[in-house]
Amino acid sequence: DWWARSLITWFCTVILFWAFFAGCVMYYEVHACLYLIGEANQEVKDKNLGIFGKIKLAIVHGHRIRLGGVRRELYMVDGNMVLPEDGSYTDSDVEPHMVRTSLYSKITQLKCLGCIYEPLDPPKRQWTIDEVRGNVPFITKHSWSLEKLFCMGGRAASIPVVAGPSAITRKEATSSFVCAVLGNIIFILLVVGLLVWLGVAGAILGIIIAVIILCCIPEVMSIFRLKRLYNDVSPKDVVEENNDEDDVAASEEEAVSSAIYQVWEAWKLNKPTATFTWIFIALEVIFLYLWPLIHMAVLKNAPSTILFLFLGIFSGVRYFLSTSVLLQGIGNFGSIGLREGEALKHKGLLGVKSKREWVAKSRLSQIVGIGNDKSLRFWNMIYTLLVIFFVVVVIGAVATTDKSSTESDGQVKGTSQTLLVSGFAYERQPNLPYPTCRLKKGLEIPGGDGVVDLSDIAFVAGLAYVKMPDSQIMLDQWFGAGVATDNVEVIDDFVTVFPEYSQSAASYKLITFRDTPTFAVVSIRGTATLWDLMADAQLWLSAGLFQGLRELLPLGEVWTPTLHKMVKFVSALEADSTSQVAYYKETTKFVKYLKENTEFTTVQVTGHSLGGGLALITGAQSDVAAVGLSAPNAMLSRETFDPPLTKEQLNTLTLNIVPVGDLIPMLDDKANLFQNIECRADANDIFGCHSSTRSLCEIMYTCGSEGRPVVCNCTAD
Repeated sequence: DWWARSLITWFCTVILFWAFFAGCVMYYEVHACLYLIGEANQEVKDKNLGIFGKIKLAIVHGHRIRLGGVRRELYMVDGNMVLPEDGSYTDSDVEPHMVRTSLYSKITQLKCLGCIYEPLDPPKRQWTIDEVRGNVPFITKHSWSLEKLFCMGGRAASIPVVAGPSAITRKEATSSFVCAVLGNIIFILLVVGLLVWLGVAGAILGIIIAVIILCCIPEVMSIFRLKRLYNDVSPKDVVEENNDEDDVAASEEEAVSSAIYQVWEAWKLNKPTATFTWIFIALEVIFLYLWPLIHMAVLKNAPSTILFLFLGIFSGVRYFLSTSVLLQGIGNFGSIGLREGEALKHKGLLGVKSKREWVAKSRLSQIVGIGNDKSLRFWNMIYTLLVIFFVVVVIGAVATTDKSSTESDGQVKGTSQTLLVSGFAYERQPNLPYPTCRLKKGLEIPGGDGVVDLSDIAFVAGLAYVKMPDSQIMLDQWFGAGVATDNVEVIDDFVTVFPEYSQSAASYKLITFRDTPTFAVVSIRGTATLWDLMADAQLWLSAGLFQGLRELLPLGEVWTPTLHKMVKFVSALEADSTSQVAYYKETTKFVKYLKENTEFTTVQVTGHSLGGGLALITGAQSDVAAVGLSAPNAMLSRETFDPPLTKEQLNTLTLNIVPVGDLIPMLDDKANLFQNIECRADANDIFGCHSSTRSLCEIMYTCGSEGRPVVCNCTAD
């Protein structure tokens, strides 16, 4: 496919360019770090340290800045005041409007930790990267906007101009004040509305609301203080509108610009000792780099090991030799870019002496901004939330695992579905039914004259969640007494032949039929435990991420021919861990065992949710018909399975029943054969459409019960 090859070539070219760019960034950042450490630490000059001495000192110095306790102070100051030359406010008569000390910083000040933390008396100023780069925004009547001010955040530094030709008007100031207050109120109402819509209980809802309000109070108080200061500083006789151009010009000549400074200042309270710093660094290297690297090497996961090795080195160099951290302690770019013997004229970007100095400082300013922008902090927050979610899932899976809740047949204890044997029936709807209400080719249930109702497939798919003997009772109610059997003996024989599956978390049933002894249906259980949830994530997460990326990119659909290759590449990095939760390998081997070693000549596979996804994979690999109910698909991830699947297998052997609004069947791209069905769940019931019982009820309601008993839950769902 020439188009797919062109896209892959372009993608590889971009990756190579990114690698070259990343290498250049790392070189200039490390070079600047080793240069600035000489200005930040007198020890470099006194001992005339070489390259390795500078590296050692830069690592320790950077970590002492990171690990020290910090106090943050909020100042709102009239720009007409005379302030210290260093731009700080502590030495002036200005009192901070707010002081914050984090829990970690308070812990570092404990007397019992005095042996590892050295107090700084007086505290030392710690600068932000925006302050070093000179990126404190002026807010004038020309640059003012509600969106900019509201999205700026409470901790962002800003300088509103309140007097002079470019001063913001009183209407703009009032609008900013009202917008900030209403914005916080609307945010609280949105969160509360979402929680109420999701049906959160009253007590929990009250606690969440109280926490949100407490978090918003400091920002609202800061808004009130800024408004009060504006009223005190701004001229009382400002004319909002003046149509006389001569008067406007005259007033602009006579006006003197004035501003309000809203700034958060950070002050270092202490720093860790050199010994403690080295111990902390050693622990970081061991537990965050060497341990995972050795673990992947022991597992013989070569792709992940090599990638982690090089990315770890790259990230480690940028982390330990971080120019950004040094600049927070220095507060300026120093003499970088000057030739030896040249005198420093200005420490910032303005007033540089030569083009060489300007290029060096401007380049460094852009580089340090790469690792300190809002987008990076946003994605770090997303990554942290994902890690927390994963940890919670693992802890929950371990905590809820109870051997007593699992029978010898591998079925998790659940509640039976009560079936109304007689006295109630659904008639076919007068409108056009689903095209697959009755299947006449590829699938069959004995006794149906070569035709199988879609409701039979949905019933058998949901039956995998029910343990014995309830499952047998339900089979007798549905098909008739003794017609179908939950055959656990064949599964036990399979486990005896393949003892490696005796402790497997996969769960499935074999349904056999009295009148057709050579026919069987394998029903695979879906997500019932948190371990199953992790299996879902590892099998389909890569495909889901690339689907999301495709939706975000303009003209993202053009990448579809190559997405399966990208998913395969990402999945190869976790091939060993994925194989450990690849339930489809067991189910595929079981289906092949049935075809090769038993009397069953015709085997079909079905399942719901994860079980449906496994059914689609198993059917394609075993060359048997498969139907999934609310199943994740396999078109993008087809080459990640072992053995890989082909488009022809998925397009001819698999059928997916997809309830409208169900999130799970949206994972991965669908094959050619699928049937959408309605979902009548409430709009705020996010996972209501994923219920196998609700889907069965919908099929029976639309297609008719056709003599089958109706599930009692249908009247409630």
